[in-house]
Amino acid sequence: MKNQKIFIGNLSFNATEDDVRTLLSETGTVVNLRFSRKKGHAVAEMSDSDESEAAIKNLNGKLFMDRTLRVNFELPSGKAKSESVKRYNDKGKSLS
Repeated sequence: MKNQKIFIGNLSFNATEDDVRTLLSETGTVVNLRFSRKKGHAVAEMSDSDESEAAIKNLNGKLFMDRTLRVNFELPSGKAKSESVKRYNDKGKSLS
C-alpha cells in the first residue's frame, strides 16, 4: 500500500483547520487531519495514494496565506528530524 499521509509545512499561524481542509479538497478527499497552528504544520491522510501524490505535486511551493508551502509524504518522526538536520547542515556548508 502506498503512503496516503502528507506533511504540510510552513503554514501561516493565522490558518485554521478549515482553511487547510479547503486547500486540500482541491486535490482530493481528506480522511484525517492533524493540525498544529502553534507549529505551523499539518499531517493529512488523503483517501488514496493518487490524491496524496496530486496534493504534493499541486501544493508544494504554492503560496498560501503569504507563505510558501512545503508539502511531501509524511516521514516517521526520527527520519524527519534527521532529514531536517542534514538539510540544515548542508545549507551551512553551501554558504561558506
